[in-house]
Amino acid sequence: MSPLREPGRLGVALLGVVIVLTSAPALVLPLGLIFGAGTLAGWVFVKVLGQPALVGMLLAGLILRNVLPPALGLPDLRASYVIRGVALATIMLRAGLGLEVEAVAAQPLRLSLLAIVP
Repeated sequence: MSPLREPGRLGVALLGVVIVLTSAPALVLPLGLIFGAGTLAGWVFVKVLGQPALVGMLLAGLILRNVLPPALGLPDLRASYVIRGVALATIMLRAGLGLEVEAVAAQPLRLSLLAIVP
């Protein structure tokens, strides 16, 4: 199956195209590197290490967040707050979709406590 046939990868690819077409030229190189490195790290974690791709993507994002702006001389862009919010929502959505319904239904009291107690 082609990687672009999976709904998540197609959405990331389309988001990357939209950002590239609508953003300032200073954002194109760093965001392309971030999307590419995240996809590559996700693939390595799945195929080589047998871990979820999300872990590799998170590690790539953490590393590049601290390396790219100083290396390229970029200022701290306020757009990164929006991108971080979207990334957090994606992480939470993917984590929620990975839950097993039977395991969740077997522990109603514990899940109620997790939902109520911070």
